[in-house]
Amino acid sequence: MRLTFVTVCLILLLPSFNVFQSVNEPRILSSIDFARESQLSHVRVVSVYQRVTDGIFLINRSIGDVIDLLKETRTDFIFRGWWRFHPCPENATDSSGFFTPDELEEAVEAGYTYEYLKDAVAEIKEELPNVIFCGAIGAQFLHAKRDRNPITGEIFYKNDTWRMALDPSKWGISVTKEEFLQEWSKDHEGYGVNGPFYFPDITNPDFQELLLSWAKKQIDCGVDAIWIDLLYTQAGLFYNYAKDHPEEQENAIIACKDSYRAATAMIDAIRHYGTLKGRKIYVGTWLYPAVDIHRALPELELPKLDFVTVSIPSKEVLSMEFSDERWKRIVEDAHSNFGNILIISLLDWASGIYTGLGTFSQKLTPDEQRRFLRKADLFMCKKGIVFAYPIHGGNMGKEATRLSFGEFKVYDSLAPEFKTYETIVRLAQNKSEGNPLVVIERPRDYLYIFDREIIHLGIPLIIGKITITVDAYDGEGIDRVEFYVNNNLKSTDYDEPYSWLWSEFAIGRYKIRVIAYDNLGKKGGDEIGIIVFNWG
Repeated sequence: MRLTFVTVCLILLLPSFNVFQSVNEPRILSSIDFARESQLSHVRVVSVYQRVTDGIFLINRSIGDVIDLLKETRTDFIFRGWWRFHPCPENATDSSGFFTPDELEEAVEAGYTYEYLKDAVAEIKEELPNVIFCGAIGAQFLHAKRDRNPITGEIFYKNDTWRMALDPSKWGISVTKEEFLQEWSKDHEGYGVNGPFYFPDITNPDFQELLLSWAKKQIDCGVDAIWIDLLYTQAGLFYNYAKDHPEEQENAIIACKDSYRAATAMIDAIRHYGTLKGRKIYVGTWLYPAVDIHRALPELELPKLDFVTVSIPSKEVLSMEFSDERWKRIVEDAHSNFGNILIISLLDWASGIYTGLGTFSQKLTPDEQRRFLRKADLFMCKKGIVFAYPIHGGNMGKEATRLSFGEFKVYDSLAPEFKTYETIVRLAQNKSEGNPLVVIERPRDYLYIFDREIIHLGIPLIIGKITITVDAYDGEGIDRVEFYVNNNLKSTDYDEPYSWLWSEFAIGRYKIRVIAYDNLGKKGGDEIGIIVFNWG
């Protein structure tokens, strides 16, 4: 039973939590009204760039260079522009005594100090005053050996961090702290009783203060938004355990509620800190499991979120096919609970390659990556979701073999191994200008024989006739789609599904180009290269 608990739930626990009650903002607005009041309605282009400072020394990319990329992509929202993972020095000559000389040198070489962050945000804001800079913190890890509050300077040593680690037995659940960490470590590298990381208890007051300090420090450095990773994981794990273990359901549901309320209080506390500083701070986290828990336990008040994130599954990345049913449910869950909230879809990552970003970077060819970006952008736009363009950042996985610049396991769209940046620029500029989004759905990189798809290849190879199909979307509606072969107009289609049967004589290499026009006269296009053997 004990191992089942940890496996199914990966939980965290605690008694009921009230430590931030005194600083919570008054709950006047409902969550939906709040979202409508504070929605990020102007955001069209979200770019993943984690971290904006890490290229200063590693890939010789200055903050000025980063600004040029953000300008070229017309970025409205920099997602995870800063990610607090390890304890972070104040500056290159940090004198706190917390960091060893080697740790300080490593942090400086990675551009990882709060001074670098503060200077970078200021420089970005000077050139792009309206861009939203989103920093990020994680609720799922605590450095076991020692960790630090960057606001007060307080240091927490192993005995302190151990007290903050999750102990399911606190709620009378038959799993000890040691058993939980042991089981958690099986699927999460680095965790464990003797590992470098503990899984902290979101309901522990000391950890709450520590987690909040990581957000406060970034706000002090100028960030406009905070994204919290795995904030509601503990509550979700407890809820799952309650469903699967009726004999412990009562305790598990109490634990779920306390964990949920603790997580929500963190959101309120971060926003309140921004208010004290005279600033509006946007706060976001994953859509799930918060929504699922609220649906099952409606007495729990929804958090006041400004944006939510959803990960694109690796199987959808690999197949380049999106589940219409799944994404429709995601949109319904977001809007029914939070109103017209900003929904961001992204290629998430972790330590392994079997993630969205790992699959994208390691399993798809560069041409397939570019095709995926086009398809994902169009599909998400049709759903009212903003697809976050992966410009830079994210761990491609410890097993990654295709590395950025032949050296780094951090994804970079400008690296010669990927070369996806130009596609991102075209998509972002198109979206920013309100032009139609267009993707050639067929032919793909397959062998086609008399209009039948036979086998996957590295380029469309067509024998005989071929039906070219196109997906196009624009908020103003699509007026027509034009089909070109080597810049010669061949057909125009005014009705969905947009297609053209190419059956004329053609032998050799050709370029298929399509242009879609919306009802305001704006246009967008897509093109592919093909090899054709058709004797007519």
